[in-house]
Amino acid sequence: MKIAYFGFDFFVEALDAILGDGHNLVHVQTFDVDGKFINRNGQLVGLAEREGSPIAYGPVGVSILEGLRSAGCDVVLVMGFPFKIPVIEGLRMVNLHPTLLPQGRGPFPIPWLILHHPEYSGLTLHKVTEEMDRGAILVQSAVPVTELEALDSLCAKLQMKAVEILPTALRNFDDLWKNAADQGPGGTYWKASEADWQLPWEKGWSAVVRTARAFGAFESEAIIDGKAWSVTDATGWDAEHSFPPGFLVHRMAGDLVVAARDGFVLLRNPTCE
Repeated sequence: MKIAYFGFDFFVEALDAILGDGHNLVHVQTFDVDGKFINRNGQLVGLAEREGSPIAYGPVGVSILEGLRSAGCDVVLVMGFPFKIPVIEGLRMVNLHPTLLPQGRGPFPIPWLILHHPEYSGLTLHKVTEEMDRGAILVQSAVPVTELEALDSLCAKLQMKAVEILPTALRNFDDLWKNAADQGPGGTYWKASEADWQLPWEKGWSAVVRTARAFGAFESEAIIDGKAWSVTDATGWDAEHSFPPGFLVHRMAGDLVVAARDGFVLLRNPTCE
């Protein structure tokens, strides 16, 4: 099959596994990245160069899609592409989404799987339609979330699951496309508010640590003495004390110890905004 790929490095190993089955990469569309945690595309660029595939950056217009259709592209794989994609007749496009749809629609649902909805953790391969994350479902596969799950570990699990399921999906693509199941009514859309990123001192140290793990290198926010700190790593423990939640209790080199309702939290190398 002739395949186009829209995305960045997050699912690049799955793409490589697909190409190992003999499919041809005819186009890569990516975007400018900041190199932070998973927000990279160097592996994808290297793969495109290895395959001799054209590569372009930024949003996709109708002309690009029409060109792919004219060139006989069999399927466009969308995996972490941040721009809305036009839908044109005669070009099959599928998106790989990191929740079990119809729950968890939206651009960055992974932290919510850790914080609130582990039961919806998994991958959904669905048709691209005009409405985001609402296309008919070709394949779904669950990915378990543990009590100590963090953003980086869950991302790794999702990537490994993609390597497992996508080559098989491409081998049976025509049947899966024809028999895709409509999502039906209902479902949820998860959108972050400012409060979601803030460490909840009054909820207790375990809730604080879980929030820090859920956002990981994408940073949660700690409000301490009226100042905002960016946090990527935290640990905590039970303790009786008389400090108010969010009070800075101790400094240790670049780390901070902050009071939570029922104990203390050590913030490792936070940065003051």
